[in-house]
Amino acid sequence: MTTLKKILCVCILFLGCQNNFTKNKVTLIIGEARIDLVYIPGGYFIMGSDDPMAMQDERPIHKVYIDEFWMTQTPITNKQFSSFVNATKYVTTAEKDIKFQPKHKKSNLDNKDKNILPGGSLIFKGGMLLAKDPYAYDWWAWGSGINWKTEFSNKDKAQNFDQHPVVHVSWYDAKQFSKWAKMDLPSEAQWEYAAKLGKSKNKNNINIWQGVFPKKNSKEDGFIKTNPVKHFDPNSLGLYDMAGNVWEWVNDWYHPSAYTMKERKKNPKGPTTSYDPNEPQVAKKVTKGGSYLCSDQYCSGYRPSARMKTSPESSLENTGFRCVISNEDMMRIMKNFKSVIEEY
Repeated sequence: MTTLKKILCVCILFLGCQNNFTKNKVTLIIGEARIDLVYIPGGYFIMGSDDPMAMQDERPIHKVYIDEFWMTQTPITNKQFSSFVNATKYVTTAEKDIKFQPKHKKSNLDNKDKNILPGGSLIFKGGMLLAKDPYAYDWWAWGSGINWKTEFSNKDKAQNFDQHPVVHVSWYDAKQFSKWAKMDLPSEAQWEYAAKLGKSKNKNNINIWQGVFPKKNSKEDGFIKTNPVKHFDPNSLGLYDMAGNVWEWVNDWYHPSAYTMKERKKNPKGPTTSYDPNEPQVAKKVTKGGSYLCSDQYCSGYRPSARMKTSPESSLENTGFRCVISNEDMMRIMKNFKSVIEEY
């Protein structure tokens, strides 16, 4: 067996003001992946929303303290995810066939393949009826054979595929990338804190749906689907795409009453179990940030407090993720910023 080596090189950038140096951005090179992270200072914020556009599960608003941490400057890109796959030979959820048990068993072996759904992912097909139900599942279709790699065949993306956010990845896929990178997915509170602290740009400078939803996207922002991650301006913290482009997986289980639960004052981790009254039999994780499919006529999901929920094994064409690392872990990396070789 050949020893696999993972080289972790750290390039640290400092921004200074007179004699005071403030850490702001770190670039980690993990395997073949170059990942920029932005420092998020600790502090209090008001989580949730009582805005007229807010859904019931965004209430009640409550004060939360978040410890300092670091967050990837952009959603994880196809290039970064490709580095992970090349290093680990990882196979995503969408690339695996789904076996299911038929209601009526038959002894005929010729029927065996009929109990397997070829791997794939969910794709948006839209519709001709105006948006009414915020959970209109009939707008989506199963894309057999669709996964993160097939997005390269999209002519709008092929030229700069590497710089688009990786999509068609499940929560489990996002979690595995995070572990490989020695990071984690953000908690819902960390994600919302970073979005609100950074004062995400207005909807004229983000990739969301323009036109009549879901009938026609007028493409006023220049994109029908995802955009390269640094196309639009960053927020005041230097984070890109914290509103629009793709929904982003977070660690928390979804529960409509999460904000009424205990232990919400400092670094809340979310509920221990999931419940969705629309599909009570399906456990779901929270996604944040909205996507190119968000519209004021529908979910307004680009608002920092907006919450979406998806089963962790699902993957969709408008869902990706970003990662975080604690300040303590980052300080350990900075302390030993010379090249570190880890053997596996």
